[in-house]
Amino acid sequence: MEMDEECFNLPTGSPPINYQSFCGGKHRLIHLDLKGAPPKVSYLKELLPVLKKHGATGLLIEYEDTFPYSGSLRHLRKVPDELPDSCGSPDAQEPPPQQSTCDGSAKTSCEDLMKSNPHPPYYLPEEVAEILECAASNDLEVIPLVQTFGHMEGECGGMEEVPLLQVLLGACSRCQVSSREEVFLEWVMLVGGWVRRKYPHVTPIIWDDMLRGMTSQRLNVSGVGATVDVMIWKYDAGVLLLPDGGFRPLVPPSCPALWSRPLTGWQRYDHYAVLCELLPAAVPCVVLCLNVLEAGEFTSPIHWAASRALGSSSLLALSPAFRPQPVEADLQFPGAALHAALQAWANLRAACSAHANSEIVTGWYHSYRRRLRSVAPAMLDAVRTQGLRLLQSVAAAEVQLATELLHVYDAHTTREWLETHVTPLKRKLREQQKQCQDLSRHVGVASCGPQACTCCGPGEQVKSPDD
Repeated sequence: MEMDEECFNLPTGSPPINYQSFCGGKHRLIHLDLKGAPPKVSYLKELLPVLKKHGATGLLIEYEDTFPYSGSLRHLRKVPDELPDSCGSPDAQEPPPQQSTCDGSAKTSCEDLMKSNPHPPYYLPEEVAEILECAASNDLEVIPLVQTFGHMEGECGGMEEVPLLQVLLGACSRCQVSSREEVFLEWVMLVGGWVRRKYPHVTPIIWDDMLRGMTSQRLNVSGVGATVDVMIWKYDAGVLLLPDGGFRPLVPPSCPALWSRPLTGWQRYDHYAVLCELLPAAVPCVVLCLNVLEAGEFTSPIHWAASRALGSSSLLALSPAFRPQPVEADLQFPGAALHAALQAWANLRAACSAHANSEIVTGWYHSYRRRLRSVAPAMLDAVRTQGLRLLQSVAAAEVQLATELLHVYDAHTTREWLETHVTPLKRKLREQQKQCQDLSRHVGVASCGPQACTCCGPGEQVKSPDD
């Protein structure tokens, strides 16, 4: 999660902003990025009280295609992903339930788990109402984040059949007489003014990046500061350098410093990218950040306080990406089981990477030796045995991940995550097992055996060299 700042008031010539000086904003907002992966309402009902307990005062909800648009905007709703056969993986379909694996254990079908959880990949109108009601009952203010530029302008169209992005960039014929800055400010004033007139109690918020290159004089003349509030965003570490005069022209006298500090994070960067994060995996970080904002600093006692608040007997990991490392299995918060399963998966993925880059695989099992069909029997057996052990672990992890994902997400999100992260690795391990089976016929090493083996592929018969 990262931090944004809103409504700074800095005089001209002020030094760069130090984040620590601005931890006391009235509101602490939690950004919920829902696009293409809406958590179940039942999960959000469990999560929101936890966020409130740790100091959150509001939600910045980015619905995008998970909102139940209707009428002429109906096409903005997310539709289920449908992979053509030519694009799909031959390994995407799981074998039927209770089919034997190489070790003789029963296997549950991920596909059956997902079929038992049907739901469209967007919220129903009554579900949005439930989310808002839950937020209100927890005294959490809701700010809907409506993306336009770079996100939905291609779907919304524009003025007189001119794409909105063209208008924004000043590329249409009507905009050639004005600068891009003038076109943008005119658009903000038009839309922002309409919102203020239609809903007098609502103040639109815009991100500051389109304003950063503008001078204080231009911002003053535009009057945009009386129409909208500005969210100053920065996602890397360090200080924030503001343009000429900062954003003082946009700051009303009633806002001496800032009024909110949103903690932001994404499940998906945009609609053309796969999932980059899952909300439950970020909860420990959110809780820690809320504690830091409350205290105004990050210290060891703050770290311990956040860790213990989540039920941990040790400090929360600050660099969980480096694997392998112990799984935080003792944490207690909504989605903790999925969080632990994701950490265990990260460890297993690291083990698979270590196997693929091991001395035996890169040396004795090198593609050159395989092409010669000259692999030392002992080394071939070692590669096959370790690869099979990892393949069985991946198959078991897949079922566990599917089970936990379906507690939080719908079947569409679950399928996407599994096919993005699990299926490619499973395919590589299966291919290695098939290579080992083929080579075993030439070097005299026994293969899995005559049983039906789901590890090597759905319904495939893996035979010994003597069959």
